[in-house]
Amino acid sequence: MARLLLKNFGPIKSGFSSESGDDFMNISKVTIFVGNQGSGKSTVAKVFSTLTWLEKALNRGDEDISKFHFARLEVLFDYQRIKNYFKPDTIIEYIGDRYTITCKGNADDPTLNIKLNDSKPYSVPQIMYVPAERNFLTVIERANDVKHLPSPLFDFAQEFSNAQRSFAKKNVPLPINNVSYRYEDSIDASFLVGEDYEVNLLEASSGFQSVTPLFIVSKFLTEELNRVTTDPRQKLNVNQAVRFSDEFSKVAFDQDLNIQERDKIMKDIIAKYLNVCFVNIVEEPEQNLFPSSQWEILKQLLEFNNSREMNQLVITTHSPYIINYLSLVIQGNHLANAISKKKANTLFDKLYNIVPMGALVRPEDLAIYQFNDTNGTIELLPDFEGIPSDSNYLNKKLQEGNEIFDALLEIEEELSS
Repeated sequence: MARLLLKNFGPIKSGFSSESGDDFMNISKVTIFVGNQGSGKSTVAKVFSTLTWLEKALNRGDEDISKFHFARLEVLFDYQRIKNYFKPDTIIEYIGDRYTITCKGNADDPTLNIKLNDSKPYSVPQIMYVPAERNFLTVIERANDVKHLPSPLFDFAQEFSNAQRSFAKKNVPLPINNVSYRYEDSIDASFLVGEDYEVNLLEASSGFQSVTPLFIVSKFLTEELNRVTTDPRQKLNVNQAVRFSDEFSKVAFDQDLNIQERDKIMKDIIAKYLNVCFVNIVEEPEQNLFPSSQWEILKQLLEFNNSREMNQLVITTHSPYIINYLSLVIQGNHLANAISKKKANTLFDKLYNIVPMGALVRPEDLAIYQFNDTNGTIELLPDFEGIPSDSNYLNKKLQEGNEIFDALLEIEEELSS
């Protein structure tokens, strides 16, 4: 799992710091960013996404480490529209399993260093950035024909199209309201199918228009990854496929290698190109959803994430319900361990009817970071025996609402006295 240090970049100022003096954020198996608009949640998610992609590109040779320079890094950051966030005192450091990437300054005086980490195992990721603007794809007819979409939305639209074709003519159950999704490829139209109705997704509620592409793409990429294959070329572009074939052929016909050496090198080449885990970076999964529906989509995203050990789920959110529901999956994991120790196996069914086994999260696999929009700082939300603290920014805002209502009641009492 990666570690990330970010200072003086866009809305982030001093960034994260801990009592131990470690200024690196640990991007855990499940990582949540909460905070006000403009506090830097999406900024950090976009930096993580970009540098995770760069690490993958360096590993398989899409980017040449000897020729990589700051101007090229700016191009990658421009994909996420954060190119202009660099400042003279910017510090970015990404420590991945394969590479460490350090960047300081801006275009006027940049320093960029990339080094290969020694003997660390590296799991090649399928990376998906799910933008908040995803419902554009389900509210506009023939949205894929629209030009000049933001790059993350364009790439997400491509994966949504791939997922639609994969599930064409099938009723795919959605995690909300016993509704299924069906795509008719012959007319390029999406439908929601209930027990006694069918409606075009273009005419559906905003919640369904937002959650459907998120769920369908996440399900598609999870199932694609879990489909056993030893040939990565199906997911490569032309240049990557040609390079893979050249590397493979060179080894296959090298007469100086014995069988064991040849097999090992071939396996290493395949491993360099073959995705083995899913990094799902989701902006606002709660978008336009009722609280109970937020719970249902969160459980499903966690199940997708738990399908492989090295998968990661990164979420930006404004929803206090998301934080509270994460407490449930942590507590569920605690109870599952307790049931197992006491061999009270009859309680498993009762537990899993409340929290599905596949959605349970170990406390050490969860990190919740709070972003302060006033001073540009980031802090790790404390926990009690692994349960996220109730004293978080989102709950505090709910409390402020109650305090405002109390103040209004005081005025009403004064009027009646």
